[in-house]
Amino acid sequence: MNQIKKVAVVSGTATGIGRAAACRLAQDGFDLAICDWNQAEGQKTQSLCQKAGVQCEFALVDMGQEDQVKGFFDQIVAKYQKIDFYFNNQGVINHPQNLADTSLADFEKVVHSNFKGCFLGLKYCLQIMKQQNYGKILVTGSSAGIRPESGFGVYSATKFAVTGLVKDAAMEYGRYNIKINVICPGGIMTPLTKDTGEYLQRSGYQLPHPVEAVIKGKYEYLGSTDDLVEVVSLMAGKGSDYMTGAAISIDGGITL
Repeated sequence: MNQIKKVAVVSGTATGIGRAAACRLAQDGFDLAICDWNQAEGQKTQSLCQKAGVQCEFALVDMGQEDQVKGFFDQIVAKYQKIDFYFNNQGVINHPQNLADTSLADFEKVVHSNFKGCFLGLKYCLQIMKQQNYGKILVTGSSAGIRPESGFGVYSATKFAVTGLVKDAAMEYGRYNIKINVICPGGIMTPLTKDTGEYLQRSGYQLPHPVEAVIKGKYEYLGSTDDLVEVVSLMAGKGSDYMTGAAISIDGGITL
Protein backbone atom coordinates (compact mmCIF):
# COMPACT_ATOMS: atom_id res chain seq x y z
CA MET A 1 0.00 0.00 0.00
CA ASN A 2 1.33 3.44 -0.92
CA GLN A 3 1.84 5.77 2.00
CA ILE A 4 -0.30 8.91 1.76
CA LYS A 5 2.01 11.90 1.55
CA LYS A 6 1.67 14.87 3.83
CA VAL A 7 0.88 18.27 2.34
CA ALA A 8 2.62 21.51 3.26
CA VAL A 9 1.68 25.04 2.26
CA VAL A 10 4.27 27.83 2.24
CA SER A 11 3.57 31.48 1.49
CA GLY A 12 6.30 33.96 0.60
CA THR A 13 8.57 31.53 -1.26
CA ALA A 14 10.38 33.68 -3.83
CA THR A 15 13.66 33.95 -1.91
CA GLY A 16 15.26 33.68 1.50
CA ILE A 17 13.50 31.91 4.33
CA GLY A 18 10.45 30.88 2.30
CA ARG A 19 12.45 29.31 -0.50
CA ALA A 20 14.78 27.50 1.89
CA ALA A 21 11.84 26.21 3.95
CA ALA A 22 9.93 24.97 0.91
CA CYS A 23 13.00 23.12 -0.36
CA ARG A 24 13.59 21.54 3.06
CA LEU A 25 9.97 20.40 3.33
CA ALA A 26 10.27 18.88 -0.14
CA GLN A 27 13.35 16.98 1.04
CA ASP A 28 11.30 15.82 4.02
CA GLY A 29 8.81 14.29 1.58
CA PHE A 30 5.94 16.78 1.70
CA ASP A 31 3.90 17.56 -1.38
CA LEU A 32 3.69 21.32 -1.59
CA ALA A 33 1.54 24.29 -2.50
CA ILE A 34 3.55 27.51 -2.53
CA CYS A 35 2.81 31.12 -3.40
CA ASP A 36 4.38 34.53 -3.78
CA TRP A 37 3.74 37.84 -5.55
CA ASN A 38 7.04 37.40 -7.44
CA GLN A 39 6.14 34.91 -10.15
CA ALA A 40 9.58 34.39 -11.70
CA GLU A 41 11.36 33.67 -8.42
CA GLY A 42 8.42 31.71 -7.06
CA GLN A 43 8.51 29.40 -10.06
CA LYS A 44 12.25 28.90 -9.53
CA THR A 45 11.44 27.71 -6.03
CA GLN A 46 8.80 25.39 -7.48
CA SER A 47 11.39 23.81 -9.79
CA LEU A 48 13.84 23.36 -6.92
CA CYS A 49 11.19 21.57 -4.86
CA GLN A 50 10.15 19.32 -7.73
CA LYS A 51 13.74 18.11 -8.05
CA ALA A 52 13.19 16.36 -4.70
CA GLY A 53 10.59 14.14 -6.39
CA VAL A 54 7.48 15.67 -4.83
CA GLN A 55 4.51 17.52 -6.24
CA CYS A 56 4.75 21.29 -5.95
CA GLU A 57 2.09 23.72 -7.16
CA PHE A 58 2.92 27.44 -7.43
CA ALA A 59 0.34 30.25 -7.39
CA LEU A 60 0.81 33.97 -7.95
CA VAL A 61 -0.78 35.44 -4.81
CA ASP A 62 -0.73 38.72 -2.91
CA MET A 63 -1.42 37.47 0.61
CA GLY A 64 -2.91 40.83 1.55
CA GLN A 65 -5.73 40.41 -1.00
CA GLU A 66 -8.56 38.33 0.46
CA ASP A 67 -9.96 37.06 -2.83
CA GLN A 68 -6.53 35.80 -3.89
CA VAL A 69 -5.89 34.11 -0.56
CA LYS A 70 -9.28 32.40 -0.56
CA GLY A 71 -8.73 31.25 -4.14
CA PHE A 72 -5.30 29.86 -3.25
CA PHE A 73 -6.63 27.74 -0.40
CA ASP A 74 -9.60 26.60 -2.50
CA GLN A 75 -7.12 25.37 -5.11
CA ILE A 76 -5.13 23.51 -2.46
CA VAL A 77 -8.20 21.63 -1.23
CA ALA A 78 -9.19 20.78 -4.80
CA LYS A 79 -5.69 19.44 -5.52
CA TYR A 80 -4.70 17.74 -2.27
CA GLN A 81 -7.92 17.50 -0.17
CA LYS A 82 -6.03 18.44 3.01
CA ILE A 83 -3.31 20.56 4.62
CA ASP A 84 -0.99 19.01 7.20
CA PHE A 85 1.35 21.97 7.72
CA TYR A 86 1.21 25.65 6.83
CA PHE A 87 4.24 27.95 7.00
CA ASN A 88 2.81 31.49 6.97
CA ASN A 89 5.90 33.38 5.93
CA GLN A 90 5.29 36.41 3.66
CA GLY A 91 6.65 39.77 4.74
CA VAL A 92 8.42 43.02 3.88
CA ILE A 93 10.52 45.48 5.85
CA ASN A 94 10.50 49.27 5.68
CA HIS A 95 13.56 51.41 5.14
CA PRO A 96 14.50 52.87 8.53
CA GLN A 97 12.75 56.09 9.46
CA ASN A 98 11.45 57.74 12.59
CA LEU A 99 7.77 57.33 13.32
CA ALA A 100 6.79 60.94 12.57
CA ASP A 101 8.55 60.74 9.20
CA THR A 102 6.80 57.54 8.11
CA SER A 103 4.33 58.01 5.27
CA LEU A 104 0.92 56.40 5.34
CA ALA A 105 1.86 54.57 2.12
CA ASP A 106 4.92 53.00 3.78
CA PHE A 107 2.86 52.11 6.85
CA GLU A 108 0.15 50.45 4.77
CA LYS A 109 2.66 48.51 2.65
CA VAL A 110 4.23 46.86 5.69
CA VAL A 111 0.92 46.19 7.43
CA HIS A 112 -0.58 44.81 4.20
CA SER A 113 2.00 42.05 3.85
CA ASN A 114 3.17 41.40 7.39
CA PHE A 115 -0.06 41.54 9.37
CA LYS A 116 -2.99 41.49 6.96
CA GLY A 117 -1.28 38.73 4.97
CA CYS A 118 -0.69 36.75 8.15
CA PHE A 119 -4.30 37.20 9.26
CA LEU A 120 -5.81 36.15 5.92
CA GLY A 121 -3.52 33.13 5.62
CA LEU A 122 -4.47 31.99 9.11
CA LYS A 123 -8.17 32.64 8.48
CA TYR A 124 -8.50 30.45 5.42
CA CYS A 125 -6.09 27.74 6.53
CA LEU A 126 -7.84 27.41 9.88
CA GLN A 127 -11.19 26.92 8.18
CA ILE A 128 -9.75 23.89 6.39
CA MET A 129 -7.89 22.49 9.39
CA LYS A 130 -10.94 22.88 11.61
CA GLN A 131 -12.95 20.70 9.21
CA GLN A 132 -10.24 18.01 9.12
CA ASN A 133 -9.74 18.32 12.91
CA TYR A 134 -5.96 18.53 12.86
CA GLY A 135 -3.04 20.50 11.51
CA LYS A 136 0.07 22.48 12.33
CA ILE A 137 0.78 26.11 11.52
CA LEU A 138 4.03 28.02 11.88
CA VAL A 139 4.18 31.79 11.38
CA THR A 140 7.25 33.92 10.73
CA GLY A 141 7.56 36.65 13.34
CA SER A 142 10.81 38.44 14.11
CA SER A 143 13.25 39.32 16.86
CA ALA A 144 11.87 42.84 16.24
CA GLY A 145 8.62 41.53 17.69
CA ILE A 146 10.45 40.85 20.96
CA ARG A 147 12.85 43.81 21.15
CA PRO A 148 12.33 46.65 18.66
CA GLU A 149 15.19 48.39 16.85
CA SER A 150 15.26 52.16 16.27
CA GLY A 151 13.85 53.15 12.89
CA PHE A 152 11.77 50.04 12.32
CA GLY A 153 8.69 50.94 14.35
CA VAL A 154 6.03 49.88 11.85
CA TYR A 155 7.81 46.62 11.01
CA SER A 156 8.28 45.91 14.71
CA ALA A 157 4.63 46.67 15.46
CA THR A 158 3.45 44.19 12.83
CA LYS A 159 5.66 41.49 14.29
CA PHE A 160 4.41 42.10 17.83
CA ALA A 161 0.89 41.86 16.39
CA VAL A 162 1.68 38.60 14.60
CA THR A 163 2.84 37.01 17.85
CA GLY A 164 -0.33 38.11 19.61
CA LEU A 165 -2.50 36.74 16.82
CA VAL A 166 -0.70 33.39 16.95
CA LYS A 167 -1.13 33.04 20.71
CA ASP A 168 -4.84 33.86 20.49
CA ALA A 169 -5.38 31.44 17.60
CA ALA A 170 -3.54 28.70 19.49
CA MET A 171 -6.03 29.06 22.35
CA GLU A 172 -9.07 29.21 20.08
CA TYR A 173 -8.19 26.23 17.89
CA GLY A 174 -6.45 23.85 20.29
CA ARG A 175 -9.77 22.02 20.73
CA TYR A 176 -9.55 21.04 17.06
CA ASN A 177 -6.10 19.47 17.43
CA ILE A 178 -4.46 22.40 15.63
CA LYS A 179 -1.04 23.50 16.86
CA ILE A 180 0.01 27.09 16.04
CA ASN A 181 3.42 28.58 16.81
CA VAL A 182 5.58 31.51 15.74
CA ILE A 183 9.31 31.68 15.04
CA CYS A 184 11.15 34.92 15.75
CA PRO A 185 14.29 35.02 13.61
CA GLY A 186 16.91 37.72 13.92
CA GLY A 187 20.25 38.21 12.24
CA ILE A 188 19.47 35.68 9.51
CA MET A 189 21.31 36.40 6.25
CA THR A 190 18.78 36.71 3.40
CA PRO A 191 18.43 39.04 0.39
CA LEU A 192 16.08 41.16 2.53
CA THR A 193 18.71 41.48 5.27
CA LYS A 194 21.40 42.39 2.76
CA ASP A 195 19.29 45.09 1.06
CA THR A 196 18.39 46.67 4.40
CA GLY A 197 22.02 46.64 5.51
CA GLU A 198 23.18 48.36 2.34
CA TYR A 199 20.51 51.06 2.72
CA LEU A 200 21.48 51.69 6.33
CA GLN A 201 25.14 51.98 5.39
CA ARG A 202 24.35 54.66 2.79
CA SER A 203 22.00 56.58 5.06
CA GLY A 204 24.20 56.59 8.14
CA TYR A 205 21.23 55.54 10.28
CA GLN A 206 21.69 53.93 13.69
CA LEU A 207 22.27 50.26 12.99
CA PRO A 208 20.38 47.30 14.45
CA HIS A 209 22.86 44.79 15.86
CA PRO A 210 22.44 42.10 13.15
CA VAL A 211 22.75 44.68 10.35
CA GLU A 212 25.89 46.12 11.93
CA ALA A 213 27.37 42.64 11.73
CA VAL A 214 26.51 42.47 8.02
CA ILE A 215 28.13 45.82 7.24
CA LYS A 216 31.29 45.04 9.21
CA GLY A 217 31.61 41.68 7.51
CA LYS A 218 31.16 39.76 10.75
CA TYR A 219 29.17 37.02 9.05
CA GLU A 220 30.20 34.52 11.71
CA TYR A 221 27.81 36.36 14.04
CA LEU A 222 24.87 35.86 11.70
CA GLY A 223 22.61 32.90 11.19
CA SER A 224 21.67 31.42 7.84
CA THR A 225 18.47 30.05 6.42
CA ASP A 226 19.98 26.61 7.05
CA ASP A 227 19.78 27.28 10.79
CA LEU A 228 16.17 28.35 10.50
CA VAL A 229 14.84 25.57 8.29
CA GLU A 230 15.97 22.94 10.77
CA VAL A 231 13.38 24.43 13.11
CA VAL A 232 10.75 24.58 10.35
CA SER A 233 11.34 20.89 9.66
CA LEU A 234 10.96 20.09 13.36
CA MET A 235 7.74 22.09 13.63
CA ALA A 236 6.25 20.30 10.63
CA GLY A 237 6.93 16.88 12.13
CA LYS A 238 6.08 14.82 15.20
CA GLY A 239 8.76 16.52 17.27
CA SER A 240 6.46 19.50 17.81
CA ASP A 241 3.34 17.55 18.82
CA TYR A 242 3.37 19.02 22.35
CA MET A 243 4.05 22.61 21.26
CA THR A 244 1.45 25.31 20.66
CA GLY A 245 1.31 29.05 21.27
CA ALA A 246 5.10 29.21 21.53
CA ALA A 247 7.27 32.10 20.33
CA ILE A 248 10.57 30.52 19.33
CA SER A 249 13.63 32.79 19.12
CA ILE A 250 16.19 31.95 16.44
CA ASP A 251 18.51 34.92 16.77
CA GLY A 252 21.85 33.90 18.26
CA GLY A 253 20.87 35.57 21.52
CA ILE A 254 20.44 39.15 20.24
CA THR A 255 17.19 39.58 22.18
CA LEU A 256 18.67 38.52 25.51
